[in-house]
Amino acid sequence: MRLLVVSNMEHYSGPDGPVSPWASAVGEIDALATISSELRHVCALHPGTPPKGAVRYQSSSVRVVPVRPEGGRGWRAKARVAAALPEYAREIGVQLDWAEAVQVRSPANTALPALALLALRRRPVRRWIKYAGEWQARPGEPLTYRLQRELLRWNVARAKVGVCEPEPGDEHLFWVPNPSLSQDQIDQAELQTREKRLSRPMELLFAGRLDEFKGADRAIDVLAQLKVRGIHCVLRIAGAGSQLETLRRRAVEMDVSSRVIFHGWLDRGSLHRLYSRAHVILAPSATEGWPKVLSEAMAHRVVPLAAAVGAIPSTLARAQTGKAFPAGGAGLWADEIADLARDHAEWRRQADRAQATAPTFSYERYLDSARRMLGCSDLAETPSRTLAQEVR
Repeated sequence: MRLLVVSNMEHYSGPDGPVSPWASAVGEIDALATISSELRHVCALHPGTPPKGAVRYQSSSVRVVPVRPEGGRGWRAKARVAAALPEYAREIGVQLDWAEAVQVRSPANTALPALALLALRRRPVRRWIKYAGEWQARPGEPLTYRLQRELLRWNVARAKVGVCEPEPGDEHLFWVPNPSLSQDQIDQAELQTREKRLSRPMELLFAGRLDEFKGADRAIDVLAQLKVRGIHCVLRIAGAGSQLETLRRRAVEMDVSSRVIFHGWLDRGSLHRLYSRAHVILAPSATEGWPKVLSEAMAHRVVPLAAAVGAIPSTLARAQTGKAFPAGGAGLWADEIADLARDHAEWRRQADRAQATAPTFSYERYLDSARRMLGCSDLAETPSRTLAQEVR
């Protein structure tokens, strides 16, 4: 099966081919390559030096088809996106002629022309739209997100639509959990953390981009509240971004700079080592579908505390671990962490439930969903040995 993937995923030119800073997403594409004879990925190729920790595809059957990256805020950025849409449509149209199946990853600038082309074309018949953002509307979201979601609700592309919500509703919508680890990696994480216990200082972790949407500043506020309560915690921040210096200053202003450790952007192995020692992961994002860092951390017996956005509340409720917080101050988060710090047995119960949920987000489960979404369940099951070789 010739599979086309259309996304806005960030790529750079590396010495051995295209690389991306999003290791989990690269692993997901590698996994999809195991059920296709050839996979072409239309995606954004950025100029300049790749960020630290950027990784390349392991599968030899993945071919990157680059388009120019556009996006951002303000009317100038939007005008550049509009000017790029015909280019996106031309390239996607060429690749649709080649493909036997297609996955479009939305919301993204490249998804709009892809949806329009699929609405006009009969082929390929096998179509899967992966909507990774919040399925419910939120104030202030980009108009293009709302437009793409409405197009998917009306199913103009005549495709199966995978969303992060466990109960999406309409008959053409399906829950497809966002994958993050292979089952081998989950088993290894379970073994490594089997003797994990709560210790002092309690280790908190934030992992992600350092920008206004991911909320690392709110994680620092939570740490400051815990200091006031006399709870000895350390906050490790793994990630890079435009807010780094602002966050350093905030830690000083909140008088917790000695308790905040900035690790920068980490490769996957280093990040997994942080998961193995962390007790609680904080994900105070302004918007999310389901963040992969939560399921990665949960595999390592890290209790997830996150903002009540996207699929987070329903997923944590099903897993019976962690907590999703509505919009509000850092005090609620600090209260929950303080309760866990005082009740070691409850922390361990939630940590074990988190680990038990991790297989839901395995690449193997994802490939089972992929076969159903693309109507290719007749394909042979992917041997775990092959998948382990191809997926980080």
